Amino acid sequence: AQGGRWRAGFAAGFFGSAAGGFNPGRFGGAGTAAMVLRVLKAAVVGGTAARLGGGKFANGAVTGAFVQAFNHGQHDEATDQEPTGPTAVGNPDGSVTITYPDGSTETRIGGTRAWRNNNPGNVRMGSSRSVVRATAIGEAGGFAVFPDYATGRATLGDLLSQDFYQNLTVNDAITRFAPPVENNTAAYQGFVSRSVGVPGTRLMSSLSSQQFQNTLNTIQRMEGWREGDVIRRPGP
Repeated sequence: AQGGRWRAGFAAGFFGSAAGGFNPGRFGGAGTAAMVLRVLKAAVVGGTAARLGGGKFANGAVTGAFVQAFNHGQHDEATDQEPTGPTAVGNPDGSVTITYPDGSTETRIGGTRAWRNNNPGNVRMGSSRSVVRATAIGEAGGFAVFPDYATGRATLGDLLSQDFYQNLTVNDAITRFAPPVENNTAAYQGFVSRSVGVPGTRLMSSLSSQQFQNTLNTIQRMEGWREGDVIRRPGP
């Protein structure tokens, strides 16, 4: 076992790991040479940190190099993994192609954007923490693509179940969901209110389960859901 103080060892590992990830433009890359440079740099910084902390340079260098090499291996293992589910891309002609893990594809042609994207609400990807991004498999035409209709429908429900919708009136929720910059929001509000049978001043949180499902149905109709054709090709 290595000697030296715990404080010195901790400093060596911490600063050695941080140094290995510093300045990726100069020392970055996934190749062996780049990895060796990172480990050597981490060893120097780790040894220096250990010496300043009252320990031995050699012990700190070994600790710093080990931590960096371990982290590099863990990073490669995580980033080299193949996608475990389907992925989707939009094509220049407006169609959407979904590729499955076995290499088979499904290209959705014609119909409406909502149908091609399996996205009955025409919802966008949103931030990295959004419920939409958690289930989407790609993006096409500026909107999220889901693996199937059921996932797209469930995600629309999850989105409208968030507090930033539930705390609004029906009218205000529609304004947020379909802003005037790209929608006829007043017509959208009126259509939802008439179809669900509730005034626009009702809070979203006060809707019954059936009224909430009717709201999803109405949004799907308003966004347009017309089926097109599906071309399936087997994998290699």
